[in-house]
Amino acid sequence: MSRATGVYISFFIALVAGLWAIIAVGSRLQPPEDLAGKWKIVASSGGSLPVPDADGMNIEQSGRFFEITFDRGPKLDLSLGSQDHPRGGEVRLQLKSAKWTATVQGPEKGDDFDFTFDGPSRYTFHGHRTVRTYVGGGESAAHTAPAPGSGTEAHAH
Repeated sequence: MSRATGVYISFFIALVAGLWAIIAVGSRLQPPEDLAGKWKIVASSGGSLPVPDADGMNIEQSGRFFEITFDRGPKLDLSLGSQDHPRGGEVRLQLKSAKWTATVQGPEKGDDFDFTFDGPSRYTFHGHRTVRTYVGGGESAAHTAPAPGSGTEAHAH
């Protein structure tokens, strides 16, 4: 076997090993739960809202980055710290910034979540997503879709 053939075989083996490593690592990766959309919020029992009389918030999400804007209130830029599944079918996300930590918990791919924000103040509330920013299947919703059960679905007469 010539030296050139040995080099080609070595590169081919390195290519196969590299692809195998990428597939092995990538198969364990999990995308963050989709929280993007418009939300109606109500204070939890004994909880409070970030803005008095606020009844909504908007969440914009790009991968692990979240921008949460409260109606008539502040805008928070957070990033995903962790995501786990405390019980079957349920997901819990820890979102973090320099001043804030948010815990978001609810059903996987659901529209009803409990939110707790800890920072300069503590806020706990329940959120119901009324409009999903992304419809599903990876397609971006240029025309946003109402979340199931939001009362804004179209009805045929």
